Amino acid sequence: MTDRRDTRAFKKRASKAQKKGDMQAAALAWREVVKAAPAVSANWASLGAAESNRQNFQASAQAYRRGFELDPENADALAGYAGAMAALGNFDEALRACEAALETAPDHKNAFSVGAIAAQNLRQWSSMAAMARKRLGVKPEDADALKSLANAQFESGEFDAACAAYLKVVENAPKDAAAWVTYARLCLGAFNYEEGLRALDKAHEMASPTAQSFYTQGRLQMIMGDLEEAARSSRAAIDADRYFAPAYCQFVTLRKGKVDDEIKASIERLKNDARLPGEHRASLNFALGDILFAAENYPEAMASFEEANAITRKNLANEGRQYDRSHAEAEFNLMTTFCSLQPAPFVEESDEPKPIFIIGMPRSGTTLLQSILAAHPEVEGAGELNGIAEAQHDITQWALQNRGASFADYPQDRLRKWRGQYLGELRHMRAAKFIVDKQPLNFRSSALIKTLFPSAPIIHTRRNPVKTGFSIYRNDFAKAWPYAVSMSDIAHYYGVYALWSAAEIPKGSLFQYESLIVDFESEARRLLQHCGLDWDERCLSFHQNDGPVATFSATQVREPLRKSQSDIAALLGDFIAPLVDGLREANVDLKTGAPLERRWPLN
Repeated sequence: MTDRRDTRAFKKRASKAQKKGDMQAAALAWREVVKAAPAVSANWASLGAAESNRQNFQASAQAYRRGFELDPENADALAGYAGAMAALGNFDEALRACEAALETAPDHKNAFSVGAIAAQNLRQWSSMAAMARKRLGVKPEDADALKSLANAQFESGEFDAACAAYLKVVENAPKDAAAWVTYARLCLGAFNYEEGLRALDKAHEMASPTAQSFYTQGRLQMIMGDLEEAARSSRAAIDADRYFAPAYCQFVTLRKGKVDDEIKASIERLKNDARLPGEHRASLNFALGDILFAAENYPEAMASFEEANAITRKNLANEGRQYDRSHAEAEFNLMTTFCSLQPAPFVEESDEPKPIFIIGMPRSGTTLLQSILAAHPEVEGAGELNGIAEAQHDITQWALQNRGASFADYPQDRLRKWRGQYLGELRHMRAAKFIVDKQPLNFRSSALIKTLFPSAPIIHTRRNPVKTGFSIYRNDFAKAWPYAVSMSDIAHYYGVYALWSAAEIPKGSLFQYESLIVDFESEARRLLQHCGLDWDERCLSFHQNDGPVATFSATQVREPLRKSQSDIAALLGDFIAPLVDGLREANVDLKTGAPLERRWPLN
């Protein structure tokens, strides 16, 4: 039988040692406690805490583990074990323990905090969101949970939801300047620029600008076309914090890779700093690649682009988001058969916003075409909206669950819901008769578009596939496009896109980028005629339009078109051989990007 006086004496000794800061003595005292009372879960948890306090995380983890083995509902032991495992770098085990702790005690603060850190390191955004929602279920106004939920939603591309979650943070702490800056940054992701500017103004009213606020200000200025001010703000962000990687990347973009030696040296130093998140080191490598490419140092530029993509490949693997070739091929086979029979098109109302859809591969000229159209007084450019892509995903899932059915069988009420949601998204834009959606993923959705909006113009833009593929490879596209980290995967995806374009995209909708460059006015007139718009001379000066542009082409479309185009294949040779070889294998015309005869056994 345990002598309770003995355990009380050792506990008292441990408490005194902890107050004095003698963690070794405290741990020794707790070891005597568990020796005397080995079946008490709480005692093992206290030993785990003592070992953790003296940085002995292996011993701490063992003690905590014994604690929750004795009592699986001991949330303190589970959370403590998670903290020890996180300190040892085992974030997978840490996350599992935190999720178990929160099942037992949803309001356990330490379990949530460690779980959020583990999920962040693993880039497990769905797990982070689930833990945040569990905590918010018992503490609806918890700032840390709201911030984690917004972070997870933002990283998952759910920008509107992220803004809604973080708005509650600033509403509960209206004097927190840093929170307003973060909210402004989230608004950028949601294309809500006016709200972002409002949030940034509030932050600057409360406190001096920080690196983050300078950077966010620069991002807004770049989107709105004030490129010189954007460069100044980005440089100010660098001066405010020499370790703030995003500011360097933005500055390099604005200067088109032509920066001074000091900036280049800082990027070279920071890109190897293990303390920075992987996505920041990847972005710095992309920026360094741009600097070297502008200096015509192509071998080192390509090495930097490859290092950037290697880091990103690792991040995608951690998130379970690698590009799956067989999945892309299977989706094409499934949906082209599924869409052979289509539902009756909706009847459009005269007072509805009129969408114009620009589709094609990223970096193929979609932003240029949007800018030409948005220079027209009746047109607003909305950028890359997600509404059609979300509906397409739902339809694809339904097709998978209902093998043998066709698009004509898809529930009408769901089509009506997607149509209503998309129109609601358009109505958030500034008043304009026509609104341009240039979401590249919509090349898979011609049948859906023709059903929901039968009179909507569809514009298919295509560009030399080698230039398109290389431009994708040298930019940080992977959050939206997992194939972007590998030249051979880019080529494969281009081949799938080419098959979609041949099978689904309406004839007569094609605008070849190279033709636009050679005969700009004639092609611009054809573009407006295709959309049912009267000619307007302002479309020839699209680069002077002050509308927002939030894509990688934001700086390029603020300048007149340049007719001279470099031959990337001749310039880079063997460096892009995997891309060129992959395009040949996909049977894509290397000059135009047009699909040749179908070669792949797309099963």
